[in-house]
Amino acid sequence: MVPLVSCCIITYNHAAYIKQAIESVLHQKHNYAFEIIIADDCSTDGTLEIVKLYQMKYPEKIRLVPGTVNVGAAKNFMNLLSTASGKYIAYLEGDDYWSNELKLQKQIGFMEAHPEFSTCFSNVLETFSEDLHDPRNFLHGGSGSKAITTIDDLLYGNYIQTASVVFKNKLFSYFPDWYEELMPGDWPLHILNARFGKIYYDDECMCVHRNYSDGLWSSQKAIKRIENSLHVCDVIGKKLDLTGNKNLQAGKSKLLLASVKYLLKEHRYLSAIKNIILAVYISPKELFRKRKNIS
Repeated sequence: MVPLVSCCIITYNHAAYIKQAIESVLHQKHNYAFEIIIADDCSTDGTLEIVKLYQMKYPEKIRLVPGTVNVGAAKNFMNLLSTASGKYIAYLEGDDYWSNELKLQKQIGFMEAHPEFSTCFSNVLETFSEDLHDPRNFLHGGSGSKAITTIDDLLYGNYIQTASVVFKNKLFSYFPDWYEELMPGDWPLHILNARFGKIYYDDECMCVHRNYSDGLWSSQKAIKRIENSLHVCDVIGKKLDLTGNKNLQAGKSKLLLASVKYLLKEHRYLSAIKNIILAVYISPKELFRKRKNIS
């Protein structure tokens, strides 16, 4: 039977977390035909052995895509997605997990009833320790009060947390050659998908994202994250012919302004001044917009 949804998990050195990720998918309560595909990027900490045990226990549900060489998160995801046969993709990284057993039932049900949408996602709990009551934890909030957004909203900045997303499979026939170099890879992926339909946000919290694992994004310094996101802006603008898009320009200005305090902490004063000037030149309104810190 062809699955309606492919639950795709990428993992690398997630031995401490992968069991919870897999169990959170297995415990979903729904009546959809589904498959679980796990792509391991040559883990060295025993992650692969854990995944193999689950595959042996649930051979009819779990399919393993083992790596032969370490290729990085973006290529690993691309390899995984190329094997997925479901109408929809539910995406999860191996150090996160789903906290609501009805996540798939709700999201796939919405997508089936509203074919004009390419993507849906939910609220997510951002955690900073194993203690779910840690005062540093917070709800991601997604797009705030906006239940329906479009590619124009997404070009301003990524508000979709990976652990929560479900999107239509094979909206485009292949990943462009520039995709693999980008980090974060989720934002350009969502932009590519959003060209084909609207985005729906459910403010119910259905997932947990760990900010204390050794994941590539979580472990990066704030200034490096901002610089990577600025690079995404430049590539997306050029490759998708969106350089003149006002939302993309405003988003780039926002990132430049957010970088200033981190550049000052590193005593990179000339870079801070340059970014302020460039931000004001690109989108002067951003200087007066109230916004959250990027961390």
